[in-house]
Amino acid sequence: MNQQQIIEQLVREHHAMEQALSGLSPDRMRTAYVFDEWTVKDIVAHIAAWHWTVVQAIDDVLDGRAPWFASAGPDAFNQREVARRRDTPVSDVLEEWHAAFAALIDRVRALSAEEWRFAAPFTWGDGQPITVRSLFEYEYEGVGHEGGHARQIAAWMADHNLQKSEHLKYCE
Repeated sequence: MNQQQIIEQLVREHHAMEQALSGLSPDRMRTAYVFDEWTVKDIVAHIAAWHWTVVQAIDDVLDGRAPWFASAGPDAFNQREVARRRDTPVSDVLEEWHAAFAALIDRVRALSAEEWRFAAPFTWGDGQPITVRSLFEYEYEGVGHEGGHARQIAAWMADHNLQKSEHLKYCE
């Protein structure tokens, strides 16, 4: 995908998450376990942490450094970032999620065509070069990261008859 297509995908998936969350009260977000031991709030906190991480990773790649997650598994990071926000009010987690998304979109929009294609002198585990563009190739549940989690929440809601599963179409 090109830069504009990535921006459009990120926006579409963020809107899908907003739609999925719109049917949930803050109390439900705090108490509804959707994925293993993660609540809806934890998933949103996880997405916010990754948005901030990708903003930093763009700068790392452009500075010729491999992002930390190119060689390390994300599990410890995921657990640490979710735990760090566990006692944070839902409203603050939602605010951070929106701020992190805005920062990510702003950072991607500010990239020149050369920066978008820039390859750091490192490769991913599969041998492919690490480029700014490649930071956005991760898929979860068959779509981008946030979209995959939006699908996950929407499916959980449908399973619990909390809202129609129509939100799933936003990530397709």
